[in-house]
Amino acid sequence: MALFVAVPPRSPAWVLNGYTWPVRSNIVMHLQLSRPPVRFPDGSAGWNASAADALAIWNQHLDFVHFVSAGASTAAGGDRMNSVFFSNTIYGESFGPNVLAVT
Repeated sequence: MALFVAVPPRSPAWVLNGYTWPVRSNIVMHLQLSRPPVRFPDGSAGWNASAADALAIWNQHLDFVHFVSAGASTAAGGDRMNSVFFSNTIYGESFGPNVLAVT
């Protein structure tokens, strides 16, 4: 009697436009989530600290890239930077009536 175990190969992430980050890239995320200026019930010092913790957790599960949290930058559409911030507009353009979030 023989026992065979089949293990599927790892599958790469789906990429919409064919671009992927080069292996061992540090993806800098400029965190600008300063509101509210109070501690969260979980002990986080605020939105930036919570987002930085989330990036650190993601890093534990990423094989080829690494997130790095950085301080604020001046966010502008098309600046080719990864800015994370709260806003009532998309770089000055209004949200549609049914928009919950934009990434």
